[in-house]
Amino acid sequence: MSNIIEVIDKKSTINIPGSKYIANRILMISALTKGTNIIKNVPKNNDIDFLIKILKKIGVKIKQDKICKSTLRITGLGNTPKQNIKKLKKIKLKTESGTAYRFLVAILCLLYDDLKIKVPKILRKRPILELCDALNELGAECNLDKKGKTIIITKSVKGGKTKIDSSKSSQFISALLLIAPCLEEGLELIAKGNIVSKGYINLTIKCMKDFGIRVTENKKSYSIKQHHIKHVYFPRDYSIEKDWSSANYFLAIAALTKEDIKIDNLNFETKNKESEFYKILEGMSCRIKKSKTNIEITHTAISKKNNTKLKGITKDMNNMPDSVPTLAVLATIAEGKTVIKNIEHLKYKESNRIESIAKGLNKLGIKTSTTSKSLIIVGNREKILNISKKIKIDPHNDHRLAMSFGLLTLLNKNIKIKNTKCVRKSFPDYWKELDKVEQAQQENQKT
Repeated sequence: MSNIIEVIDKKSTINIPGSKYIANRILMISALTKGTNIIKNVPKNNDIDFLIKILKKIGVKIKQDKICKSTLRITGLGNTPKQNIKKLKKIKLKTESGTAYRFLVAILCLLYDDLKIKVPKILRKRPILELCDALNELGAECNLDKKGKTIIITKSVKGGKTKIDSSKSSQFISALLLIAPCLEEGLELIAKGNIVSKGYINLTIKCMKDFGIRVTENKKSYSIKQHHIKHVYFPRDYSIEKDWSSANYFLAIAALTKEDIKIDNLNFETKNKESEFYKILEGMSCRIKKSKTNIEITHTAISKKNNTKLKGITKDMNNMPDSVPTLAVLATIAEGKTVIKNIEHLKYKESNRIESIAKGLNKLGIKTSTTSKSLIIVGNREKILNISKKIKIDPHNDHRLAMSFGLLTLLNKNIKIKNTKCVRKSFPDYWKELDKVEQAQQENQKT
């Protein structure tokens, strides 16, 4: 079944990509299986392309299906992965992806005893020391040089017990969990401090379970025993679900424009917490309809007849970090105040998202204030609709900000987005898909 977005009375077929979050994890798992995996609906974007390139470079066999380009055949490194890798002395991480960065540091520390990882300038602001410290406590020698340009591995990770501060990123825990089945001494991990974006850790655990690995979880501790089985991860056929963060932009269109939007073939049983964004829309006075099968979602926005206004909301977004910019943009046209709280970890994304969102909204004339953990936005729909001079919003090379602020161009063409190409990181066809919806809406207005 294809993924369809309908603007009522005029169909507009939108291609929602596969989940980047899941693809990152499934690629890592597939790399450590013995046998061949058939992975379907792999998204095409800069982050995933880079991860595939590096996995091939270290010896993982990955072939694209000739007919269906989104299907990959991945033959992993087997039960003794260190024996099947390509011998390398250095690897350059030419990526902006914090997820790929942390996942790759973990797997490279599993596979290599003598390797230099060159870190590009754009990634040097992304926290990594917490992960290196944990790997070292697990028997590795993995250290960042004084200038922060190179991670030097001189001894591979063995396993055992460690504690890790996960207050900046859940990816530290996910990275360790993904390699844990291959560790000689297994893994016992305790998370220190506040665990941010815990839903993404749950997503990692779900992906591991799908490939035969059980993680024992108890409050802030995670453990995986040393495995004495023929296959650490079991190879299998696997279809990656549609990306909820990408779908949420299109759900938001209904609230912004008062058009009716329908999206089919989304997984409501996912472990991805970004899937709960539609509940936020409901809390802002939108009307939601879900099919009984939990495969289709119909979002009917604010009633045109009674002119019900979108309402501001107070929401803890700790587990939905990638939908924060989308909510912030909706808040610009909502009546009253919207408070987005518990988002301190957004300072460590592609940009400092708290600061970058506030700058963009203030430039649009929307009253916005911040704390170290929150955004406070006072909506003013008329202010957005009545912008009469061109205003260019800088997304700070952050794909999530570009796509979210891009939604406002549907309301006012005087709003322009700089560096639109940065969406290649996760959703290269975003602007094309947004145009499809706009064209459908224009056809509706004619009728």
